[in-house]
Amino acid sequence: MFTPKPFHAPLVVWPLMKAGRLGRIAGLPLVRGRGAGALLHANVPLSFWGGVDPDTGRVIDVKHPLHGECVTSSVLAIPNGRGSCTGSQVVLELLVRGAAPAAILLRESDDIISLGAIVAEEIFGIAPLPVVSLGPEGFDRARSGGYASVDSDGLVHLFEDSRDAARVLIQRTERPICVELFAKRVVVIQANVHLSCYN
Repeated sequence: MFTPKPFHAPLVVWPLMKAGRLGRIAGLPLVRGRGAGALLHANVPLSFWGGVDPDTGRVIDVKHPLHGECVTSSVLAIPNGRGSCTGSQVVLELLVRGAAPAAILLRESDDIISLGAIVAEEIFGIAPLPVVSLGPEGFDRARSGGYASVDSDGLVHLFEDSRDAARVLIQRTERPICVELFAKRVVVIQANVHLSCYN
């Protein structure tokens, strides 16, 4: 039997910096949570069922612009999901296996993607995967960022640099569970927050 992981990946804590912030977008939180990571943006809907490998987090749909990219620990920005309701099962599998994005940004609300995140949280006790609807204008603005962090109220911060995204999330983190040092990088691991490791 597979045991779900309580959180995704660690977040590296970098020195506080002010440069590199590109702006904020107020979105509608479909599933509340916090996360940060490299921004993967596509203007084409993604079918999680048959389009994303639930074991690795890789986009396997050969016709999708993100083909070959790994969604794990990223902030995935897609217009909406595509295909059947089994997409929520794949989102759930990604979460259970620790291969899910740190957050999902959508142009339109998507009940199927949200359902997978809600089931993972409610049934398996997995940290909430933030799913935020940005609307058409906000979704187009999100394309300008290289990294993003998402607050539980649906506020999305866009950055050029991963260190700035980490800084914002760490400032909003109440209680780190543990701090570890790996190869000159400080890693903060916290329960109930989806975090990404920045290189």
